[in-house]
Amino acid sequence: MIHLKKYILTLVALLAVTTQAWAEDTYKIVTTMTFNGWPPNTPIVKEAAASLPYTKKIIDWVETGENNANSIRNINVTGENIAKGTDTGWNTEITVNGAGTGNISFDLVSNSYSVTVTVTKNPTATPIPVAWDADTKTGTIASMPAGNVDVNVDYFPQAEFADGGAPAAITGVQASTDNPIVTPGTVKTIGTSSVKMGTVKYHASKTALTDADLLALGTDDWSSDVPKATNLSTGDAYVYYYIQGAEPASIADRSDANTCSDSDIKATNVVNVTLIAPPTYDVSLNKTGLATGEPDKWKAKSETVTTEVNLGEKDLEGVTKGETVTVTYTGSRKVIGVKAEKCVLLNISSPAFGHVIGIDGKNYAYDALPPAVTAVAMICHVDGEHGLALALADEGQMNWEDAMKNAAAHKPAFIGGTWKLPTMEEWDKMISAAGRPAYLRSAFSEVGGNDLLTKDYWSSTEDENNNLLAKSFNFLYSFGQSNDKTNGFYVRACLAF
Repeated sequence: MIHLKKYILTLVALLAVTTQAWAEDTYKIVTTMTFNGWPPNTPIVKEAAASLPYTKKIIDWVETGENNANSIRNINVTGENIAKGTDTGWNTEITVNGAGTGNISFDLVSNSYSVTVTVTKNPTATPIPVAWDADTKTGTIASMPAGNVDVNVDYFPQAEFADGGAPAAITGVQASTDNPIVTPGTVKTIGTSSVKMGTVKYHASKTALTDADLLALGTDDWSSDVPKATNLSTGDAYVYYYIQGAEPASIADRSDANTCSDSDIKATNVVNVTLIAPPTYDVSLNKTGLATGEPDKWKAKSETVTTEVNLGEKDLEGVTKGETVTVTYTGSRKVIGVKAEKCVLLNISSPAFGHVIGIDGKNYAYDALPPAVTAVAMICHVDGEHGLALALADEGQMNWEDAMKNAAAHKPAFIGGTWKLPTMEEWDKMISAAGRPAYLRSAFSEVGGNDLLTKDYWSSTEDENNNLLAKSFNFLYSFGQSNDKTNGFYVRACLAF
């Protein structure tokens, strides 16, 4: 019988009409026995219906009228698709493997017997199309054949979603990101068992599809993975879905307790999703170690930002995922190598003084920091969702110019945050948030970092009257002052977010 599970159909049940019984191939086996002994006798004819191969002991193939206790001798088997097993007297097995004609001969007492075996295949059932209307649950035979027909039905309960379990749109998903665009569908279980009625299959498209379009899709066009925005552009998208019904590995094991037919594949089973513009990214030049004037000799552009940007003056902004970025050097030095490093996206939520920022870009209370996440900074000032954080260790001692470079090059780099040398105003904000300089200085060891020293720390603020001087904050005496830029003071990088 054609099994509903074999196909993706829009039918709740499948009807088949045949001119004969719908079953496996069967064969008619006719044996005609004669013997030439005394007294003479008319042929004995026996008939059976069977599936092949068909194996019986010789005692079941013949009807001699003799005492079967007598020894049977000289058993021979000839012909097409018929064979004899090991000779064991009356228990000798004779097997028919296919259509054809064969002969079994043997001697018994004073008689010689001959059995002609004729095997023919029974006609197979011829299916007659039935047009099934799922809405009215009505099947129609367009043209009745000349002959009796059997109507055969093969069906299983149709797979269903749990209450509220159909996929739903996820709002605010950015195009071209690896984020799911719908919630996973939840399928009912079969009866009171834990067996799911099936597996949800999805097909994402940027265009609306019809029933015919969906039924024309191949198996590989559907996936059990929840669709993501990875290869989808900004705007509307359509996620079509159905449930592929559960089934055991063997057809013979199928039952209502473990098998369901597929749910309907139709255009109304769809989730409409609106994808927002994808994020844009910046390309910056790490100026650490570059000689004076060299940063201005590095230019960059992308497919969308076609005018070259001087990376010594500003970042290349507005680059989207997948674009080609070109970096050009216009100086005279020999370039040994250029590498790019991906920055982590900052994802700060409800920041508070004393929170740490992990290498994953998220903020945590220190005692809630996941074991696999390393803290890289401590939040020291908050203004709404923005603020300032200091690295958990010093960069070392250096002059003011090197301090500016090293603070700006601090790792890891974050999208949505900037590493820098804090201004004097920012030092004041962080000290005020802590309560006093000593409290800020000693706060870092409480979150696994190194405390500030009772030394001078550079700020990025230059002296208003003398450009050879820059301001620093002294944590021993708790005040700030201007100092010669060549002095070797301590540096603590600040992350502005």
